Amino acid sequence: MKFICKQAHCSNNECSSRSTLINPESELTITMPRWRIDWSLFTWIELRRFNRHWSVPQIHEELLDSYQVYISENTITDYLRKYQVMVAAWHQDLERMREAYKDCLGVIRNN
Repeated sequence: MKFICKQAHCSNNECSSRSTLINPESELTITMPRWRIDWSLFTWIELRRFNRHWSVPQIHEELLDSYQVYISENTITDYLRKYQVMVAAWHQDLERMREAYKDCLGVIRNN
């Protein structure tokens, strides 16, 4: 799967932020708010780290070598922490997690 997200400038010539690059709104439909990766990459990283016990450097190198995806080791570590927080919330307070993610379709299972 390949997704291309082209950045653009504001089309209004009088806009004070015209020189600033912006992302299309459609990008938000495939990522969580304030995330830079999509769900498929997030789950790919999580699977390698927690199911296959890969190290962060291994994940980093595999993404770069096999998929030409550059993500720093620090970013990978940050997303692994996000995953751990989600798992902890799932086990500790499912209702609170449901409330926090209620607007993000597909995040919370109904069972």
